[in-house]
Amino acid sequence: MGGMCEFPGGKVEPGETAEQALIRELREEAGIEALAPIALNSKTVETDERIITLHFFMVERWQGEPYGREGQPSRWLDAASLLEDEFPPANAEMIRWLKETHC
Repeated sequence: MGGMCEFPGGKVEPGETAEQALIRELREEAGIEALAPIALNSKTVETDERIITLHFFMVERWQGEPYGREGQPSRWLDAASLLEDEFPPANAEMIRWLKETHC
């Protein structure tokens, strides 16, 4: 969404697991190779247009130096710094969960 912060990610392709999609998306969007990602949580969100399932992973180890490969600015934030109103509404519950469990 324009002007908002977003977690790296994208759609799970046919035949892919959520973890495989995460690894591919981080390679495509941030130029890193995720090593041993840990599944944290999944959340299904219903909008007027569609149903979206968000899968969240923790990546503590990776190869490469992260940067915005698609031209977008990028920055690291700790969970305590995440502000719900800076992200798309579908992420609000996950941001609250991250703050409750990782701060």
